[in-house]
Parts: sequence; structure tokens; C-alpha cells
Amino acid sequence: MLKKAIVITVAFCFLMGLTAFFAEAYSKSSLFEWANAEMQKNKDVVGQGLNQEVALLNDDLTEKTAQSIDEKNAELSAFLLTSSSETKDTIKNYQGSYLYRLEEKKKELLNQDLSSYEERKKRQINEEMDADIEEYLAELLGQ
Repeated sequence: MLKKAIVITVAFCFLMGLTAFFAEAYSKSSLFEWANAEMQKNKDVVGQGLNQEVALLNDDLTEKTAQSIDEKNAELSAFLLTSSSETKDTIKNYQGSYLYRLEEKKKELLNQDLSSYEERKKRQINEEMDADIEEYLAELLGQ
């Protein structure tokens, strides 16, 4: 049993020494270069993946923006059509209402007895003429 423990210990030390020797030999230049090369590869792969993702997102955003613009243009066209149609209808309704009120007023005026108005106007005109004649005569006689 003691022999077995000694053999295992010696084998373990031998392997540790061998590992340390190879690690020391390769660590100075090639391990550093290998690590840098791997980092550069990973950086390139990540950069390419990131560029692809950005390009996909940009394409998706461009497509969605164009689609949104088309939808908004369609909505604006529909709104314009609806509002202009409603405006035309409103103008036609107002015109019809105005013509109806005008016709009603015309009928009212035609049916109205204007003789009292005529008498009033004649009296007013005569009074104005009398006042003007009196003023004229007063001026004429006063001179």
C-alpha cells in the first residue's frame, strides 16, 4: 500500500512538472499570440453578427416606416374624401334652406298689403317737401 502511494505521488509530481515545463515553454510567445488571434476572430465574428443584426433591423424599420407612411396616406385620402363630401352636402343643404327662406319671404311680401306703407311714405315725402318749400321761401323772402 505504501508502494502504491509512493508511485501515485511520483507520477503526480512528474505530470505536474511536465505540465509546468510545457506551459512555461509555450506561454512566452505562442500562447499570447494564440489568445490574441482567438480574440480577434471572436471580435470579427461578433462584429459581423452585430452588423448583420443592425442591417436586418434597419431593413425592418425601413419596411415598417414605408408601410406606416402608406397607411397614413390612405387614411388622409379617406378623410379628405369624407370631409369634402360632407362639406359639399352642408353647402347644398344651406343653399336649399336659404332659397326656401327667400321664397317664403317673397310670398310674405307679395301677400302683404302695402297700401298703409304707401300712405305713410307719401305723407313723409309731402312733409319733407313742405319743409323744403318753407325753408326756400324763408330764404327768398329774407333776402
